[in-house]
Amino acid sequence: MSLLIGIFLWLKGLALLVGSMVMTSDGAPVSLSVSQIAMRGDTAWISLQVDSLYSKELNDILDSGTPVPLIVESVFLKGEEIIAKSQVKNQLQFDLEHSEWILTRSNVTDRIREKKKVKKMFRNFDIALFTKSQIEDGRACRVTVSASLGTVRLDVLNMQSFDLMSLWNYKIPRLETVSFTKKEFGL
Repeated sequence: MSLLIGIFLWLKGLALLVGSMVMTSDGAPVSLSVSQIAMRGDTAWISLQVDSLYSKELNDILDSGTPVPLIVESVFLKGEEIIAKSQVKNQLQFDLEHSEWILTRSNVTDRIREKKKVKKMFRNFDIALFTKSQIEDGRACRVTVSASLGTVRLDVLNMQSFDLMSLWNYKIPRLETVSFTKKEFGL
C-alpha cells in the first residue's frame, strides 16, 4: 500500500513540475510532456514525449535522408549533488533508396514506412530516474529531465557539421520536480 501512496505523492509532485518551453526557428514551442511515471522493480521510470519537435527545417533535414539524433537526459539530485544520470538517444533517418524510415531507439532498429507513425515513435521516450536505494531518509531530492538535438553533417554544407540545437535557438526544454523526500515518496 505504501508504494501506491508513494506513486500518488509522486504524481502529485509532478503536477508541480516546472517546465520550460523553447521556440523553434519557425516559432513553434518545443516542450516535454509526461505521460506516465512508474516504479519498475526498484527503479522509477518516466515516459514522456517531446512536443512540437518538427519545424519545417527539421522536416526538410529528415526528408533529405540525414540521420537526426534526439537525446533525453534525466538527472537525479540530492541538494545540488548529482547522484545519477540517465541518457536515451533516438535516431531517425529516411532511407531514400527503399522509401522507408529507420528508427533506432535503445540500440533497437526498426524500419517503418508510415511517416506519421515513425515521427510519433521518434519523439517518445522511457528513461530511468532513480532507484529506491538512492533516496536517503530526510534528504531532499529532485529530478530534472531535458531534451536536445544532436549534430549532423549536411550535404548542402559540404558535409560540414550543423548543430541542430540552432533550430531551437540553443535552448533546452526541461522539466524539474519539486523537492521531495523518501517519506513523501512513500518509501
